[in-house]
Amino acid sequence: MLAEAVEKEDWMELLQEIMARPLVSAGIEFKARLDVVERRDGSSVVALSWSHLLIDGKGAELLLAEIGRLCDGVDVPCEVKEPPKPTLTFKERTAKTKGAIYRLEELAKIGAPSLCGPRPRRGRGHYRVLTLSGEDSSRLAARVEQMVGALFPMTFYVACAARAHDRVFRQRGREPRGYVASVPVQTRKRGARGPLFHNQVSIFFFSAVREHLGSIEAAATAAKQQFAEMTRARLDESFLAMLEMMMRLPSWIFMRVVRWQFKGEIASYYHSHTGVFAPELGEFSGAEVTNANHLPCLATPPGTGLFFCERGGRVNITVSWREGCLTDEELRLMFGQVLEDLFGEPRPELLDGF
Repeated sequence: MLAEAVEKEDWMELLQEIMARPLVSAGIEFKARLDVVERRDGSSVVALSWSHLLIDGKGAELLLAEIGRLCDGVDVPCEVKEPPKPTLTFKERTAKTKGAIYRLEELAKIGAPSLCGPRPRRGRGHYRVLTLSGEDSSRLAARVEQMVGALFPMTFYVACAARAHDRVFRQRGREPRGYVASVPVQTRKRGARGPLFHNQVSIFFFSAVREHLGSIEAAATAAKQQFAEMTRARLDESFLAMLEMMMRLPSWIFMRVVRWQFKGEIASYYHSHTGVFAPELGEFSGAEVTNANHLPCLATPPGTGLFFCERGGRVNITVSWREGCLTDEELRLMFGQVLEDLFGEPRPELLDGF
């Protein structure tokens, strides 16, 4: 469906308005929408909005790649799989969920304070993106490898997200005991083709407690240790087993139980490090893809999130928040802390224009 063209001075503001629009048109509710913003310099921005109940962030990358193939005239249908029949008994499946349940019980003792507070509230979604230079991105990759190794860079970024949020909390005069974050872990191998509209990731649950937040080195070491422990215990499989069992219930029942267990705040913030964004997508409808990133529109709580991805050898940093959860000063403070931890020193010059 084509919409009437509008002209706007700030194209980023227009894109933000597009991302905030409900997936409804003429009374019809959609599960996904594709918008195109043409810029005066001749380039275009393609924005894919979707319902998270339909696909996760990784699935959205795969969907864009499939749309790109169709634009190029390559009509190769994705594989369709029937839901696998359960091979475990009810008792065996219940036993498999215990690891994830025990982990959530441990985290509930720490608590999940969020910057928006425990009560859900309305507000427009906002985001700010900072793209690092190729030189800074290479420097960052070397620092990450030195600190946590080349195989698990996600643990370094989890630590950065925790310390960035902690900096804002301390600015508000609060020092919570710790924070809790759910982090997606990709389950689909690079290059594999298969069904799009199903979950492409599992979840690991990380915590960051006060005694590990004093330095990025201590926070990253603690996150790496947690990742190793959760991997050995196969908590990703345990969480998926728990989700399969919860699918039999309406989602509001599941969320009510989780909110009750965590006293309202189910996570301190959202976070992901998704690596290279859609590496198989070099062109889209005949145009070169120069940059791409996720722009999550978050619910409250937690109402804020910090996300990292890479495209063309350059790292994108995105802070997303609901209106009223962050002030302009706090946004700058959060970005400043992130940059200091990423490079081991303050980088105020990268905040020009914030």
